[in-house]
Amino acid sequence: MLRGQSLRLVTVLTFLKLRFATVLPKGLSLDVIMNLYHCSIDLADDAKAVAFAVAVEAWMDHLQQNGVIQSWRLCRRKLGFGAPRARDFLLEIELLDMTQLDQAFRFTGTGDETVERLYTTVHQMVGEVDTGLYRPFPDPERAERMALI
Repeated sequence: MLRGQSLRLVTVLTFLKLRFATVLPKGLSLDVIMNLYHCSIDLADDAKAVAFAVAVEAWMDHLQQNGVIQSWRLCRRKLGFGAPRARDFLLEIELLDMTQLDQAFRFTGTGDETVERLYTTVHQMVGEVDTGLYRPFPDPERAERMALI
């Protein structure tokens, strides 16, 4: 990375730290670059929004307590405002890196009774979902595309 780009990144992170330090989830710092796993969700026809939010909180808190995610938040589209294809809910899950994402997926597949119950409760309420993995930008790697071959 060029010295100027490095200095700009430090400046941006310092600004963000000063501006948003009070709204960051407990235990998070802008010193740590996160990966963001976004889930854009529409509920199943028979699902209730508040029950879904309670179930997501139980599931995400369980994942966080077991160290397989850093933090999370659930947002709902306000007043139906959004693009025609926008879904009703956005679940944003923060992870340290791809290794932690892999750990979260593996944890979900352990077959543990509590994991199965919490996951299934949420999953049964989901009608449609689109997912994506995002990173802060610009990031130290500054890579638009990576491949091994």
